[in-house]
Amino acid sequence: MLLTKTSENSEDMYVIKIVFLIVFAAFAVAQSEQDLAPESIVHLGKGPYYTNRAIVVDKASRAVTVWEQAESGFKKIKSYEADFGKSSGDKTSLGDHKTPEGIYYFLGQIEKARLDFREYGFHEVKAYPMNYPNLFDQRDGKTGSGIWLHAVPENTPLNRGSRGCVTLTKQDTDDIGQFIESRNTPIIVHDKVNYVPMNANFGNRDKVVLWLKKWLESWQNKNVEQYMSFYSPQFESRGMNFKQWETYKKGLTENYAQIKVSVSEPRVIKFKDEWIVEFIQKYESDKYTDFGKKTLYLKGDIDNFKIIAEDFDVTRSRTAIAQFDSSNFNCCDDIRSLSTTTSKN
Repeated sequence: MLLTKTSENSEDMYVIKIVFLIVFAAFAVAQSEQDLAPESIVHLGKGPYYTNRAIVVDKASRAVTVWEQAESGFKKIKSYEADFGKSSGDKTSLGDHKTPEGIYYFLGQIEKARLDFREYGFHEVKAYPMNYPNLFDQRDGKTGSGIWLHAVPENTPLNRGSRGCVTLTKQDTDDIGQFIESRNTPIIVHDKVNYVPMNANFGNRDKVVLWLKKWLESWQNKNVEQYMSFYSPQFESRGMNFKQWETYKKGLTENYAQIKVSVSEPRVIKFKDEWIVEFIQKYESDKYTDFGKKTLYLKGDIDNFKIIAEDFDVTRSRTAIAQFDSSNFNCCDDIRSLSTTTSKN
């Protein structure tokens, strides 16, 4: 009897150990997943002008996820099953039935879009058009249009393929709409999302902020040669190429006695070697002042990217002013300090 009891106790202890190891492993995996985020959402910030949320599409796992920047990093707040183009790979041309990959923004919302797809029939569904082809796509010569995130009709399975759109169930399309702000919410489409420790995202963010600070300093110091070193020879914006932009900037530095530039906390999104850096900018000189949204399009790896294009849109919206005036800069206090810097001949 004693031997039997001892044997039973040993078996019980063995089972307890196995259960403990399983629970511990599950906890470790869950904790590990909490510490990971998509590499593409480098920094979203706290708003209010730029939303602190981003939508990430993973074709490989057939998932669309919504991410939010919180105090401690990034948090996944929603996940949806999705379907994509009938053909695999990145979209390159009209009619290839592929879903494009890259950084996009929603152009608005269509409440009752009529989708004349043979596989769907004629149905009215909610849809969110995307800005494909984006600037990077256009530079690469990609063609096509009409790429949306939209619902499929009820009772239609998510396995039939689209003509290149990202598709969700009707219920999920209705739900994801609460996270979409027109021309503000980014949607980053990947073949396969690369998840990295959040510290890696923070490291990339800090590198971008340091780069941005040096760019601003060269601008304010009116050092055109150094300033142009941040630009790609393939730069094109506002009807000017690299050389024309350089001539234009030299003319401004000669015309203005002083230049002061201050910016808000930036939003930083990346896809492979393509980067979009956005911020609210205030420009002041002795002869001219403006205030608005600046967007830099960068190309290259983290240690050697260059500006290939930039946009500036004048705005005096309350949220833009609030974004600029906000003191909640977890990453960017040194950027704000540049607002007091001036340069004189």
